[in-house]
Amino acid sequence: MTVAELLAATRAAGITLRVERGRLLFDAPAGALTPELRQALSERKPELLDHLHNGNPAPLGFAQQSLWFLHELHPQDTSASEQFAIRIDGPLDATLLARAWHALLARH
Repeated sequence: MTVAELLAATRAAGITLRVERGRLLFDAPAGALTPELRQALSERKPELLDHLHNGNPAPLGFAQQSLWFLHELHPQDTSASEQFAIRIDGPLDATLLARAWHALLARH
């Protein structure tokens, strides 16, 4: 398993990796860290430490580049981060709303 595959597997399992004082630490939901993942983390520890603690900023994604460019072009414009409220009248299926919200977040 490559470092990229291992990072994807930990992310999919809800496991968060971090480096503190040169040590590889993690936060994981109960049962998320399987013996296989634990072994892979142990085997790839030096590479993970280097990858997570190289000190270089991660490159911007396309959407981040777009927001950065717009901010550089018009620093006073806050339209990309405006908030709003919606009033919903009538019955609301909270479970369906939550499912739709999570689907939206997963796409973006």
